[in-house]
Amino acid sequence: MISTLLLAQSDVYFPDRPGYTYNAKLVGLHRADVEVGFGYNFTNYGEKSNLFYNTTAVRFGMFKHLELRYEIDFGDLSTPSVNSSGVKGMIIGVKAPIIDDLKYFPDVAIIGTVALPNLGKPEFLIPNYAPSFTLVLQKIIGKFALFGNSSVFWDGINLYAKGSASFALYYIPGKFGMFAETYCIYSDRTYPVNVGDCGVIYCITNDLIVDLSGGIDYNVGFDNFFVNCGIGWRLPASL
Repeated sequence: MISTLLLAQSDVYFPDRPGYTYNAKLVGLHRADVEVGFGYNFTNYGEKSNLFYNTTAVRFGMFKHLELRYEIDFGDLSTPSVNSSGVKGMIIGVKAPIIDDLKYFPDVAIIGTVALPNLGKPEFLIPNYAPSFTLVLQKIIGKFALFGNSSVFWDGINLYAKGSASFALYYIPGKFGMFAETYCIYSDRTYPVNVGDCGVIYCITNDLIVDLSGGIDYNVGFDNFFVNCGIGWRLPASL
């Protein structure tokens, strides 16, 4: 059983869900994972709700030091003037390690992605390519795992770049684990978007993890809240 050995393994598997914070490990040479999520976000002050009824991400270890990434989102947007459902966006990208498995240093990787334009329902699509670049740090200490991300990205609508930063702490003493995360987006707004969430994970096997989480926007509290659940499954290399 994985229990306390989970974080001691050099081949420990963490999906890039739940939450906003990516991990620095690649999925493994010629291995793939499938990450599927379902989420709901409600904004009271705008009477807006977002239902993500299928967010699917696929990662594949093309080379020892390069991972391919693909994501497609399906959902529903509901406001007083709009009610639409369908494809919400598509993202492709890569992840590459910079520092890996050094005893006193965190693992470091970089992720580059681009959101594709003119895909999905008119209410969701973006007119231009939207690239992003994320520096990822990860450190495992006993039963704790710490993750930190720093990103610069474009939204495909405005010319100026935005920035974001996130930090997540996991505690995994056995098959059950828990995490807490904080996330911030900086743009041209008068104040940054600050989000916090927490949740639990259950490691069915070393390669199959399910999760449940929820969170709020610090700036408005429960006037903007979300819930999320999903699964991450790493496939055997022989498939």
